[in-house]
Parts: sequence; structure tokens; C-alpha cells
Amino acid sequence: MTHDSANEPLETLFTPQEALAQRFRRGRGPNFAPPQGVILCYQRRLLDTVKRRGRAKKVAGFSAELYLLRETDDRVAVAGGFGVGAAAAVVLLEELGAFGVHKFISVGLAGGLQESLQAGDLVVCNRALRDEGPSRHYLPPSDDVLPSSTLNQSIQRALESLGHAYQVGATWTMDAPYRETRQAAERHRREGVKTVEMEAAALFAVGQQRGYHVACAFSVADALHDLQWRLDYDEHKAESGLVALVDAAMIALQEGDPGQA
Repeated sequence: MTHDSANEPLETLFTPQEALAQRFRRGRGPNFAPPQGVILCYQRRLLDTVKRRGRAKKVAGFSAELYLLRETDDRVAVAGGFGVGAAAAVVLLEELGAFGVHKFISVGLAGGLQESLQAGDLVVCNRALRDEGPSRHYLPPSDDVLPSSTLNQSIQRALESLGHAYQVGATWTMDAPYRETRQAAERHRREGVKTVEMEAAALFAVGQQRGYHVACAFSVADALHDLQWRLDYDEHKAESGLVALVDAAMIALQEGDPGQA
């Protein structure tokens, strides 16, 4: 939903509910009950790991690979294979929301802006700087946007229950990675922003506008050292961090109704 100069909502051309209804008319709609929550993941190897280690039932009806996790009695699903970046993540979240899913945890890799962060360190996002495109079509202009406080607390509790160390902090959401400038990265580093990634601000904006509960957590991959990006990170540690976040997300999404976002 875009906003005019007076921040008045405008009528959209079509809705995710209409897109979902069209799939049903063509016999391509989902034929299962909406799960209580969905984990969004972006790395193919993570999705393959989740599928291998537990009983996962593939279901159809969405522009993603979607698996109901049997260890949660189908209360939680994991989605992958839908691409990366804010636009792709927002489309899937909107479609799942139209289906009846109202809780989402996004789990992905992020670049570390603070030199203390190492590959595999876990960061739960409590604020996202809006330097991507989609959020401006959902919320009036602002510097940042917040996650669901209750779902954010749920994933922190889950990480603690599993014995995983983590940090809480802000992220810089920038979905044009080859236009990230040294000046912007250094400014955000000085401000204490912990990570940079491509989806969080957009997902939080949709969550606020639609009334969904959305949280994001990251495993650090590449990192900033001496104002140089280090791309030769330990992939095993980064992937282990993602698995830890999925475990926590499964727990967090099975908690009771979180109330207000």
C-alpha cells in the first residue's frame, strides 16, 4: 500500500487475497491448514539440512518450497527457495498472511558491521534501518522500523533455553549489496549497528501494516575488519549458527498467541 503526500492510504490494484483466490480457482491453491508460524530461510543448504534431519512434509500452493515440520505437529513450517532480498520475502509473507499465517521468523546470514562479531555469532534484530525499497510502500517515511516485541522476546527465550549465546541489536537493511558504500557502513558501525542484510526492514514494515508478528535473527557471515569486507568467513560456523536459529524459531513460533505486535 503506497502513501500520498498526506500519508493517506491508496487503493491497491489487487490484493494478496485475490492472488490466492486465483490460485484456488485454477486448482493450485494450498490444501492444508495454515500453520501457526512460518520460518523464512534463504540459504539452500539450510533448507536441505532442515529437511534431512527431521520429518518434513512438502506442501504446495505458494511461490516457495514449503515444508510442514512434523516435529512440531505441523504447527510450524519452513519456507525456502523463493529468492533473496526484500521484494521476494515480502511477496511470500503477504501470500502466507492472506492464507492465515500471522507469525513469521526470518532466519538468514548477515554481514557483521562490528569488528567483534565473528562468523557464526547470533544476532536477534531489535531495529532495522530502512535503506531498501518495499517498506516505503507500507509505512510513512521514517529512519527505522521495529519487529514484534513479543515474538522477539520469544526467540530470545528460545535461544537461552537451548544454551546459545546471542546478541541483540540493530541491522542496516540494504537490498542493493553492490551499492553499499564504505561511508555508510562506517557511519552505521559508529552508531553501533551490528549487521547488514537485505530483508528485515521490509518484513517488519509489512508486519506493522498488516498486523502480523515478525521477527528476524541472523548468523554472522562476512564481516567488516579495518574498514575492509572479509568474505573468507568460516562457512561451517555460519551454517551452524543458522541451524541454531531454526531450532529456536521452532520453539518461539509454537508459543501461545503473542497478543499485539
